[in-house]
Amino acid sequence: MNDLTWLLEEYVKCRSNFEYFVTHYVKDPFLPQMPPVTKLYSKQKDIVNSFLNNHRVVILGSRQTGKTFCVELLIAWLLLFFPNYQVAVLSRKAEHTYKLVNEIKLVLENLNPPFTVKFDDKEHVEKKLESCIRLRNKSSVQAITVPKQNPEEAGRGLRCGMLFIDEAAHIPDLEKILGGLL
Repeated sequence: MNDLTWLLEEYVKCRSNFEYFVTHYVKDPFLPQMPPVTKLYSKQKDIVNSFLNNHRVVILGSRQTGKTFCVELLIAWLLLFFPNYQVAVLSRKAEHTYKLVNEIKLVLENLNPPFTVKFDDKEHVEKKLESCIRLRNKSSVQAITVPKQNPEEAGRGLRCGMLFIDEAAHIPDLEKILGGLL
């Protein structure tokens, strides 16, 4: 089998199977001392399946269990394998949304070859800001911060395939925000 055939087969496997992608190509950028490939726990698989099979998902769970990292992996997968896919991450503070975008960038940078995204290479990345990443395939992730004045303006007019609201319980006026988004 030649390299191009192998690459195409791997691309198809990864695009059609999130878990295959994670277990074969994702390295946890936050735990470099751990084995080089990430494994999903059953609850993380449930989270991903919920996102892939439902229009709206609310996750209620304890802290520090890997929920956000799991969603960041899902977003990285969507950006990489689905051209023109738009993702928005929303949080109550700019530093939180920028951190989420940066962590998605870290996931993409730390993938095993051939899916590693080189953010200094124009062949891979079209736009790289603290608040936005756009890959060459036109997929992007954008940070949205809730403004203190007029929170209902957060993301108004937004068109995206996935909206991730981190720590929604701590966002004031969430109902107004959702009213402007939906």
